[in-house]
Order: sequence, then C-alpha cells, then structure tokens
Amino acid sequence: LEELQDQGPALIEVKAVGRTGSGRALCSAYVGGDVVRNEISAQAAAATWLAPDVDTIFEIGGQDSKYIRLENGVIVDFSMNKVCAAGTGSFLEEQSHRLGISVKDFGGLALSAPAPVQMGERCTVFMQSDLVHYQQQGVEKEDLAAGLCHAIVANYLNKVVEQRPIGHKIFFQGGTALNPGITAAFSQVLGRQIIVPEHNEVTGAIGAAFLALRQHRGPSAFLGFDLSKRQAQTKYFVCSGCANACEVQKVSFQDMSRPLYFGHRCERYDQVPSSQRDKTQDVVLKREELITAHGRESGSKESQSPRIGLPKCLFFQEWIPFFHTLFSELGFEVLTSDSTTRRQISIGSERMAAEACLPMKAAHGHVQDLITKKVDSIFLPQIRELPAWLGSSHTGTICPYVQSLPWVIRSAFSLQDQGINLISPVLRLGGGPQDNVRQWKDLARELNISWRDMRRALEKAWKAQHGFATAVKESGRDILDRVKAGERAVLLIGRPYNALDPGMNMNVSGKLRKLGMPTLTMDSLPLEEAEQAEELDNMYWAYGKRILAAGRLLADYPGLIPVFITNFSCGPDAFILHFFERQLGDRPYLELEIDEHTADAGVLTRLEAFLDSTEDTKRKNSLQLPFVSDVKGFHPERVLYIPPMTDHLHAFAAAFRANGLEARLLPASDEESLRLGRKYTKGKECLPAVLTTGDILKAVQVPDFDPQRAAFFMPAAGGPCRFGLYHQLHRLVLDQVGMGQIPVFSPNQGSTLYQELGMVSKDFTKLAWKGVVAVDLLIKLLLETRPYVQNPRECQAVYSKWLHNISQAIAENADLRPILRQAGDEFVTMPRRQKSLKPVVGIVGEIYVRSNPFANEYLISRLEDLGLEAWLPTIGEWIHYVNHTGKKHARRNHQFMSWLKLEMESIVQGRLERSLLQAGNGWLRSLPEPETRELLAAASPYLSPEFEGEAVLSIGKSVDYLDKNVQGLINVMPFTCMPGGVVDAIMPRLRRKSSIPMLSLAYDGQTETNIQNRLEAFAHQVRQGR
Repeated sequence: LEELQDQGPALIEVKAVGRTGSGRALCSAYVGGDVVRNEISAQAAAATWLAPDVDTIFEIGGQDSKYIRLENGVIVDFSMNKVCAAGTGSFLEEQSHRLGISVKDFGGLALSAPAPVQMGERCTVFMQSDLVHYQQQGVEKEDLAAGLCHAIVANYLNKVVEQRPIGHKIFFQGGTALNPGITAAFSQVLGRQIIVPEHNEVTGAIGAAFLALRQHRGPSAFLGFDLSKRQAQTKYFVCSGCANACEVQKVSFQDMSRPLYFGHRCERYDQVPSSQRDKTQDVVLKREELITAHGRESGSKESQSPRIGLPKCLFFQEWIPFFHTLFSELGFEVLTSDSTTRRQISIGSERMAAEACLPMKAAHGHVQDLITKKVDSIFLPQIRELPAWLGSSHTGTICPYVQSLPWVIRSAFSLQDQGINLISPVLRLGGGPQDNVRQWKDLARELNISWRDMRRALEKAWKAQHGFATAVKESGRDILDRVKAGERAVLLIGRPYNALDPGMNMNVSGKLRKLGMPTLTMDSLPLEEAEQAEELDNMYWAYGKRILAAGRLLADYPGLIPVFITNFSCGPDAFILHFFERQLGDRPYLELEIDEHTADAGVLTRLEAFLDSTEDTKRKNSLQLPFVSDVKGFHPERVLYIPPMTDHLHAFAAAFRANGLEARLLPASDEESLRLGRKYTKGKECLPAVLTTGDILKAVQVPDFDPQRAAFFMPAAGGPCRFGLYHQLHRLVLDQVGMGQIPVFSPNQGSTLYQELGMVSKDFTKLAWKGVVAVDLLIKLLLETRPYVQNPRECQAVYSKWLHNISQAIAENADLRPILRQAGDEFVTMPRRQKSLKPVVGIVGEIYVRSNPFANEYLISRLEDLGLEAWLPTIGEWIHYVNHTGKKHARRNHQFMSWLKLEMESIVQGRLERSLLQAGNGWLRSLPEPETRELLAAASPYLSPEFEGEAVLSIGKSVDYLDKNVQGLINVMPFTCMPGGVVDAIMPRLRRKSSIPMLSLAYDGQTETNIQNRLEAFAHQVRQGR
C-alpha cells in the first residue's frame, strides 16, 4: 500500500476490497474490506478467471492443502488436509533447513536426482524420521529431496484428494507450486499435465479481489493507502470467562469507538447484543442447556451423603439425565465434571498411558477434574450396549476405546491411593427398563442399596432420560418444519460426545449461528422413520446405526446440509463414512476431522466454503443401495477366493476342496496389494482392511479371472472391532470397480458360525479345525527350531514342504497324526549351530498383523536376526474364544439349541486337538496352551472378560507368557487399531507384574526406519535382562 501511495493514489480507483486467508477478519477491519470470503471460494474464483474450463485445483499453501473440483466454474466438491501438515510450505521449509539448502533450490535439486528414496507418507513425524535415517546412511541430497517430493504428492493424493475424481485441466496453486520438483512428481504420478498459473503464490488474493468486484455494490469501505499511519494498539490477554482460557487479541484503533476481538471461541466478545441472538436456531445450544440443567450438583454441600462424580464426556454426553437422576434418587451428592475445555484435553493427553483419539484424551481430563473436586467415588461403567436411539428396537455395541475407559483409567490414575473408589459395572442400556435386571441388582449390592430403592430410582432415571430425548426432538421441530418448507439448515452427524460438545467440536454450532445457519442434531430428527432400514441390520455400533438412520432420512429433507464431525484415528468412522457416502450418492457433505491441534480458522474456512458451494443445490440422496453381504453369497458352483492372512488358510482352502468346492488362496500380500488397497480406501482404515481389499482387487485384474465364476471369502462378526465390517467394505469396493456380480461369502463368527459354515457340508468344520490345529503345531515347530539350525533357509523349506503335505492330506481327508509326527522328527533332527536357548519374546496383538509377515514387516525374522526366539499365539486360541463367546451369548439370549450345538462343537474340537497335539509333546516348550477360561481369568484383573475381542485375549496371553518366563513381550497391531491401543494402555499395569522389556509396534504398510531402531534397542534390553 505504501508503494502504491508513492506511485500516486489519485491515479487508482479502488472499487472494492476483498479479503481472504486465516487472518481475513482482522485484515478486513484494518484495511476496510468490502467482501470477506474463505480461501476455497477465492482460489476457485481466481482459477476460473484465469481459465474458465479448469476442472481441478490442487492448492498447497504455507499451513494447509486444498483440493477443489469445479463443473462449469462452480465448486461441486472440495477437501482440505485434516490434521497432517505434511507437504505444506512450512513443512518444506523445515526439511530444506534440515538438508542445508535453500527452499528455492529444493525443486531443482529434486529434478536432478538419479535414485529418489522411498519415504513414508503418513505424516510429518515419520517423513522426518525417514529423512534423518537416510541422511545417516549418506544418501545424496538430490535423492532425499526427490523422495520428499514423491512422499508429499502421495500424502496429498491419499489424504486430501482421497478417491475424488481428478479432471483433465489441473491447476496447481499456492506457494508450494513454485517447487518444480513437486509439480513434476504430480505429473509423473497422475500421467497428466499440471498447470502452474501465473502468480500462483497469490491466487487466493486474486480470487478475493475478483469476488469483491463481482459482489460488492456501492462505494468501497477502503480506508486509504496511508494505513501505515493508522494508529492501532494490540493487546493479548487470556480470557477468564471459562476454563478454555482462550488467548484473545484485542485491537483498538484511534478512529473506532469500540475495539475488535479475535481468537475467542464463544460469543463473549462479539459485537452482537445477546437479545439479537436467535438461540432457537441452534438445537445444540438447547441440548447443552438441557444437559447442564440435569448435571447440576444435587444434595447439600454440608450433607454427609457420599459424593459421586460423573464425567461429562463420552456416552455421558447423552446419558447424564439418566445417571444423575439415578444416583440423586439413591441419596448420593452427584457432581459432574466441568464442560470440556482445551485445558482439560491437554491434561488428559498428559495422563494417558497410550495414544488414542481425542474423545479419550478429553475423558482422561474429565476424570482428573472429578479428582480435583474431591469426590468419594467416580462412576465409570463399561457400556456394552446402547439403543440406536431411545425407543428403537435396534441396539448396538460401542467402540473398544469407550468400553475400555474404566480399565485404562487404572493405568493413568492411582485412584485408590487418593481414596477414590472407581465404580465400573458392565451395563447394557439397549433393552430398556424391563431388561437386564441382573446388572442393576449387582450394582445395588455393590452400592449397598436395597433392590426396592434401586428399582424406584431406575424408574425415575428412565423417565428423566425419556424427558430429555423428547425435549431435544421438540427443540428441532420448528427448524425441521422450515426445512420442509424449503429453507436450509445444517445437520451435525456424529456421536454426542464429539459432534455436540462445543469443547470438542470447536464450537461448530456457534460458528454456524454467526453465519446465520440453523443447526439440527441427529437426535432431533424423527429417526423412528428409518427403523426398518436394512443398513441398520448390518451395522453393529449403536452410534453407527444412528448415523445411517440419519443418512436414510436425509433423502426426505433436501434442504438439510450434512456436516460429519469425526476425530483423527476414529476407528468406527473409518468404515461408517464409506457406508454414509454410499447412502448419499453424489449429495455433498462436509467432513470435519478434529483433534487437539485443529485451528479455529481452518474449521471456519471449511464451513464457509461448504455453505457457499451448496448454496444453490438441494439434492436428494441419489443412491440408497443396500450394502449387504451375508451367507447368501455362498455359491458352490463358483471358485472361492480366500485372502492370504496366514498359512492356516492353505489348510482352510483344502477343507473346501475336500467337500467338492474349488477354493484358492490368493497370492501373498505385497506392495501391489497395498497400492490398490490404498487407492480404494480413505487412509483411515486399519492395515488388514487395506491389504485384504488390495488382495481382492489384485485378483480381479488377473487376465484370466472370470467374475461370473468367482466368489470371495471374508467372515463377518458382531464387533466391537472393525474386522466384522471388512466384508461390507469389500462388497462396496467390488461394486465400485464394476464387479457387483461377484458374491462375498461371509459367515458370521457369532453363535451361528457353524450352522453357516455347515452350508458347505457337515464335515467341513471338522476338517477345517484339524487343519488349523495342524498348522498351529507346524508353526510352533518352525519358531522353536529355526533360530538354532545351521541353515535357516533349509528350515523354512522344510516348513513349506510339510505345510503342503498337511493341506494335501486335508483335501484327501487323510489322517494328519503320522504327518505331524514325521514333520516333528525332521525338525528335531536338523543340524544345529547352537544348543543353548536364546531369549524368548512373546508376541501378542491383532491377529492379522501378528500372523502376516508382509503386514508386520517380517517381524519374527528380524527378531531372529537379532538373536532372539519368538513365540506366537495360535489361531486355535481365537476359534476356542469364538466358541466361548457364542455359548455365552446363546445363554444370555435363552437360545438353548444354539448353546447345545456350540457345546458339542467345542467337545469334538477339544478331542481332535488333543489327539493332534500329541505329536508335539516333549518337543515344544510353548505347550501346553491355556484354555479360554484360563486366559480370561488371567486377564480379569486388568480387563473385564465382558470386553470382547482380541484385547482381552492379548492381555490373558501376556500373563501366560510371563508365567512361562519369556524374556520380552511385543504387542503388535495396525496403526489406529482400537483393541491394540487398549492393550498398549494396559501394559503399564503388566509392568508392575514383571520388569521384562515390553514394546508396542503399530504398522500401516509404510516401511519405517524407526521400527528397526526400536527393535534393536528392545533386543539389547532383552539380552541384558538375561
């Protein structure tokens, strides 16, 4: 402005001033802006002004990345980086400094690279780790720079663009487009021309100016070119209005009567009188008032009543009315933790024993808040089941992290030492007042309350909960009526504790209120109208059912604008989002992924841009196809293809062949499996889901593959782990690639497993089980022999030979016992190079990754190279556990015949197993394996057996390993694995039982140098411990 002032401002007529960017509001106040627009709209406006036929924009700036898709100059879709800042300008500057080069020279250096290195593209931390590793190895700077360019492009395409279409005329905008190395990497990967427009580093400003010119009418509010002379005072202070402690910027101008405020998250400093704020437009605000009213302290502070604390987090964000009423009626003084704040989240993050999602971090902060309030007890139940919504016949489980909270809290806090009692019953709330009476009687006994008093309190608690639900629905009725009449409103999609808690969602509803947009919640909708939707039958998470019910109702309300609020590493949403998108078809929705680092300005930008892009569109859901894959997919005339999770599936396929079916094990997972799987997933799914998807896609691309004769195998399950939905993801992806005619055979691992597998033949399950036990034994022989033989490769060849022989014997229904004895004899007589035993490391964790060498980066081979012996849990352990839980569910549901069939199956399996395992008696130190009841008993001090899935088995097996005096313990899991994360959080309590080294390793398919470094340090500790 000073330069223009010097050139003669009289020659320049300023018709309008546009502002964009993170500081657009402050800049507009300072300069006198006429139009303030978000960066998405501004970048699109600049691109279409420069080239009206542009259809795709890649924009990478200093702090964030954007993808914009255009049709006829109109924004039809956009996406921004969610949490990861890898590839932005600031990241490039940091890496340039690390390489000792100027950022201006970075691109040219990359273009001259003869052999670019491969780096992880997950996030900045791992890219930097790889960079340091390669630097230490002496890799040339050119190859490092080129490797970073390719990693940045991969991160952008996989995490920002995801599966969205990329057009034919692509503009690359933002300051990062000045780097020719990244432009070349984009062009190489996509095989298309990438256009870097003139003035690419300021296209946002150009677009803002164009929008101001087009939209502003009348004289400009521009304050002149001599703004450097305008006196302003800036003061920063920490607001004491609540525990959020916002750092507020106060800007005072001499020529303005009132100061301006920036950086606050609420309306405290807004220049709008409270009387003018239309609170009826925001159901979230009304809902929060209802929760707060129910959560007020009960009882007199001078009373002698025991003080019980309820954390205002997770499911309590919906069930506070129930539990507050319950304990008040039972005579407790009930205290709730304060509303969620950034300080709470920060405290919770520090207290956590292992990394998890934002809601879990906040939950730890809420518990700390209750400790500070000096309660006598904290009520933190393990919720096994919730209704999809109050009054629904649909019930479901909740995610493993939320279920585990009362158990992982014990790792993070020493409550007993502080005189605080943790009350953590296992509760099912799905059935309503008349169901699950035993759990309430158990709670009454624990609290020393009579059943009569408990029953009376429960009646009032259910009444309070129904009253709350009715009030929430009533508060949204007016907005819903206006939407039916043609107006627009935002529908917040998500769980109550992340989508509707202002402290967790960056006060989204408050931002929408400022933008004049009414806001509805899922529980303010008539969800009962979607009660019969078949999507709900194939979803086992309660909140997932609610989300899909809301997705179904969106078709009836074209004026509702869906905003899906999720969190980084949310396991359930990694799958729910696929199914939600399937419901919506081409109807746009906004996804907001929030963690503790999310910036206020970024959320506001996304909201403004999304509302702009949907302003003139009211589309019904264009696609509501069911995504169902069940046992009806079994077709005996087809070739059944089985994903290659573990070697046991060789025997499994042979059992199918023995019964006259053509079954083939797919080739081992590899880099192509990973590439294809990532292409058709979102980057949020666990590694086994990505690999199995890639394995299937790799198979359908083989030239002689016949989709008319093919079927794929993938079991279903009832949660709470994500594995139970793999088959639905596979169904969806097969449809997406035009292979909808291929069925997916998915017998459920619940109480009906053997009936569904019995569709093959009555002998199938017996043959398959014998194969599982035989391969379990063969793997034990390999792992207890290979570390000691003179030629490990020969040992592997012997293993492969006997694996083939076992599979052949199963296909022919031959006796396996002599084969196993012969295999044992050959392993035992192999020439040894060492007779003394090496330190033994026990491996636990997620069943797929721990069993699949490609998925775990050949972990066992690495451990053996480091001088260790590794033991694995058997696959039979999981089958026994499935039987155990199936029988438990059959008993609970009064299904006597199902229980009897499972009991008979267990008896037969036990006899077959004992017969086959005799071949390994005397040879194998890892035998005998504990029974399921023994594993659950061993786990019970650390995790309730009611916490179903791999986590409780991993804890029980860890205790078994410790009792067998292993010298080290490794918990293996996919990145963001929920059960694996629970085990990691409980490990500190296991360390109180034993001082041996313990390590958790998370894999996501990116070869990471830090894993090898950690293994080497771990192996050193194990050897030292001996």
